[in-house]
Amino acid sequence: NPEVCWLAPDDSLSEEYKDWFAKYQGNDPDLRSVSERAMDEYTKKAFRKFRDACKQADSKVRGVDFDLIGDKPYVLDKVTKMPMRGTIPLWLDVMRARADPRHDLRPSPPQTVTSKVASYASYLHIFGLTASLGGPAERKFLREHYDAVSFKVPSYLDSCPHTAGKQRPVLKESQHMLQDGEDAQIERVVRIAVANCPNVPVLVLAENPHMRQRFLSALRDCPQLPAEFRSADCHGVQEVASDGGELVR
Repeated sequence: NPEVCWLAPDDSLSEEYKDWFAKYQGNDPDLRSVSERAMDEYTKKAFRKFRDACKQADSKVRGVDFDLIGDKPYVLDKVTKMPMRGTIPLWLDVMRARADPRHDLRPSPPQTVTSKVASYASYLHIFGLTASLGGPAERKFLREHYDAVSFKVPSYLDSCPHTAGKQRPVLKESQHMLQDGEDAQIERVVRIAVANCPNVPVLVLAENPHMRQRFLSALRDCPQLPAEFRSADCHGVQEVASDGGELVR
């Protein structure tokens, strides 16, 4: 499915763009004085794109390709001839900089359209919760196309055998959760996890792989951890394999 993704502007060539624009505005509208000889491939492509955009800006016709709202030019839709506020091609950016010296040229397009698969693949890993994952076919699709690992998280109140039905949970000892220092923090989390795991599922989110491994080691070495949670054939202490994801349950 197509997905609209917003991109941050590329500021790595901001000084070059200012220099090229100054030459374009001055006595070299064709930018013949700019030499590509010392440019790397990235800069060379950017310069050629900018040079083409300057030529396009000079050839555009008001009322056909663009129109003004106040003093600011906007692209016109080819069919409706209505201004398109979200579309800013580079030639329009050049035109705006030409009309307003304070305008900052934006070399990168403000948005692009890509697939959701390509968009999600840009991240190392994504953690999410859903109430409508589907059945085996849907899980297979997510595993094959997104390399996704899924597991069921039971409703909290349904997992608490010692509560009187579904009641609003109470957050306990939140003011004492944060500790000074890594060792003290790990010890505190292990103590809370061990105390509660016989009654409710406990999910721990670690900051990074190092903290995850330290917590796992401390939890498995904790003498208060019930023996049944150490058994290989039960859903005891588990590390979810998620390509570097830091999940412990």
